[in-house]
Amino acid sequence: MLVLLVAASVSYNRGYTLDIVDSDGSPQTAYALYHHQGYSLNPAHAVSYNATRLTVIRSDAHGRLTIPGAVHVHWPFPLQTHPTLWIDMIYVPRMHNGWARIVERSPVSAAGIWQMATPNRAIVFDLTDRPEYWQGTLSNLSFFMSAAVVMSITHGLGRCSN
Repeated sequence: MLVLLVAASVSYNRGYTLDIVDSDGSPQTAYALYHHQGYSLNPAHAVSYNATRLTVIRSDAHGRLTIPGAVHVHWPFPLQTHPTLWIDMIYVPRMHNGWARIVERSPVSAAGIWQMATPNRAIVFDLTDRPEYWQGTLSNLSFFMSAAVVMSITHGLGRCSN
């Protein structure tokens, strides 16, 4: 019985890598904001929970974003589902592009903005000469960065001691 309870309450998300390239196939420096999210049982409507807080990572020199694997402990299924990886935003500063979002590894490409070439390779298009899309990039950056700041302040206050 204990084994079943542990199996229903502990989950593992393996790591995920994503290569970020431009339309010519050249690697691009990128930043990603991600978290792991699951769902709680609720008969009225879906209620999500965050198993990890919003985290920012930077790609390496080859444009590779590497999200490490994570172990999660949660209420047993069906009270809470095992969390999945959500990449909330991918931002490529040189290309003024902050539109990409990958949820449960099933992204929806946006023509001329970004697209998935393979499950682990994203093509990001340069929006430098397309200011009509800058508002979206700036809005995404503002939303996620303010959430990250609030989370770090909230978590930081919990660790303060007199």
